[in-house]
Amino acid sequence: MNENIIYVDYLESYLDIANDKIPKIIRKILYKILNKIGRVNQDKNLVKMICQENDNINKKMINNLIEKIKKLNLKNIVLPEILNNNSQFISILKEDGYNILDGRWLYKFLAYDIVEKIAYVKNVKISDMEITILSNADSDINIEIIKELAQKCKILNIVTDKINMFQAVENFLFDEYGINITVSRNKQKTCLHSDLVLNLDFKNNLLKKCKLKKKSILVQFTKEKFENKNGATIVFYKMNMPVKYSRNIENNGHFSEEILYESFLYYKTSYINIRKILEKDNFEIRYFIGNNGKIPFQELKTT
Repeated sequence: MNENIIYVDYLESYLDIANDKIPKIIRKILYKILNKIGRVNQDKNLVKMICQENDNINKKMINNLIEKIKKLNLKNIVLPEILNNNSQFISILKEDGYNILDGRWLYKFLAYDIVEKIAYVKNVKISDMEITILSNADSDINIEIIKELAQKCKILNIVTDKINMFQAVENFLFDEYGINITVSRNKQKTCLHSDLVLNLDFKNNLLKKCKLKKKSILVQFTKEKFENKNGATIVFYKMNMPVKYSRNIENNGHFSEEILYESFLYYKTSYINIRKILEKDNFEIRYFIGNNGKIPFQELKTT
């Protein structure tokens, strides 16, 4: 585990409440008592609620959980799915300045892997693809994504409301590599010829102004669902967890593999270093998730 991250989990079964020497009936009674009083155990930066997946998480447990979290004096948290859906709990954490890892931070570092996977599935070369990036933020990660893709794809467009922010990377690519990219505000026309649209940070109300090519693929790095009527929308991905990480937490706890893996890399923020780690780990995308769940590769082939 990353010692700078708080991991919040729960029991797999009431049988985990004590060792096998204690009869099951006793363990069940003990579990019910501890669950009712909202017991929360802590082992370093792993905080575990005395509850099972389908149990009600009562107010006492939430209060005890928050108390344990505050004592750890850390601000980044990984939650199991049952708490990710607890809006009241999430609201309390965010008001207190906690950052809940949800996979979006690492997602952007995977832009090239995603493009490569899509090209592989469609049996085309990246060098034959026209790609448009939607962004209003000139973060280091966004700039590095642009630099990497510009050297690989046929045509690269940037659609932004803040053209001045991307002029430096536009000049850099031309001066260093003789590569021309198009930076434009034109949401109506720029995406019309693009095979692939990477939305780095446009909200859906802004995305709706973009006209997408028929049979294009839209990748939502915001993780927001969006209806691409004539094509496919990728909202997220599923990965194969590298063995050396999966050993860090028994059975990975009740965490999404993608968020868990993100937590292991979090704050190693250099784009180049993260890319090196991904390569060393033999990072692999299993499949993509769309608006309605897993996207069959056949759907991407025909898009």
